[in-house]
Amino acid sequence: MPDNSASPPTDKSPEVAKPIPPSEELSTLAKEVEDILTDKEAVTTPAVSPPPAVPPTPLPQPVAPPPTTIIPPPSAADIRQLAEKEPSPPPAKSFTLPIILILLLVTAIGAGSYYFLQYQKLAQAPQLTPAPVPSITPSPDPTAGWQTYFDSNSSISFNYPPTQTIEFLPRDGGDGFTYLFMPENTINIVAFTKFAKPQSEYYMDSPSNGTVAIGSTLWKTYFLPQGYPDGAVGAGNPIFALQAEIGQILVSVTLNNQSSLSDEARQILSTLKFTDKSVASDQPTINTPLPNSIVISPLTISGTVPSGWMFEGSFPIKLTDDQGTTLATATASQDPGEDWMSGKPTQFTATLTFTTTATSGFIVLSKDNPSGLPENDQEYRIPVNF
Repeated sequence: MPDNSASPPTDKSPEVAKPIPPSEELSTLAKEVEDILTDKEAVTTPAVSPPPAVPPTPLPQPVAPPPTTIIPPPSAADIRQLAEKEPSPPPAKSFTLPIILILLLVTAIGAGSYYFLQYQKLAQAPQLTPAPVPSITPSPDPTAGWQTYFDSNSSISFNYPPTQTIEFLPRDGGDGFTYLFMPENTINIVAFTKFAKPQSEYYMDSPSNGTVAIGSTLWKTYFLPQGYPDGAVGAGNPIFALQAEIGQILVSVTLNNQSSLSDEARQILSTLKFTDKSVASDQPTINTPLPNSIVISPLTISGTVPSGWMFEGSFPIKLTDDQGTTLATATASQDPGEDWMSGKPTQFTATLTFTTTATSGFIVLSKDNPSGLPENDQEYRIPVNF
């Protein structure tokens, strides 16, 4: 294509064309038409500079992937260091402590209110004055300052007032000893070392009219309004007498010119005892309670009874008031390990449950008597207070 921008078109007349071969003629004609069209566009349309050529964008070249790097797992030390460097999260707010404090406060208020109300009730309640408890003052010993008499012949001993003297008289038949309280001979005591069983039931052929307990001994009582038979010394004067079997000895007490048991005679007989082992071995020994001690229900009694007191390992025991009314009964049994058939003293235990309004009484141990014969009966008494 010719460069039309090099020179403007001119007004020269065209030259006469030379004959052109047909093939060239077509080419020339086409060229001319093209030139005409080009000239026409150049006249009518201002020349526009073509846009600058844009170089082609080069295609990206494939890039080789970087080599794979194998990272080893972190060690325990690395993890510990990382944990130390990491800031610890702020502690979460706990609501447990406030809740506990609130509960404690509510509990304290509730408890305080309860105790305050209880205090108000107690303050408004009538105050009871406890009944005074009477103190037990031991009574003075009425035999304090008395003298003691002991006879080795019968192993008997007793206390007596210092205003009297004791006169000792062996009995003619050799069956005992008599002790006269002088100078008035108001009391005489006879200890029979040999006697027949019926003798213990009668006093001068008179039967007993009652019993009285003095210390641990139950005495049979006798009253003779006319005293001794006619012709005897003291006939016509009343006599009050007592008898009791103590061990193997029959003790007979005569109170001349008396119709009842005097306080002085009671105190003398409360001190009477036998110290001979053969006599003492025939009586029970009480460990608890002690004579004249204060007892309550239930009452436990323990002690030792001589051989022959038990049958089948037991014997009867009872509690009476001072008038002889039975308050309670029980069976005393041998202690574990004891043998009532051994021929030796046997330890026992018994329990009595009772109620009473009396102030004093007796624990009565009765020798078991399977034969039922009166001559085999035997009792042992212990005075107690309620």
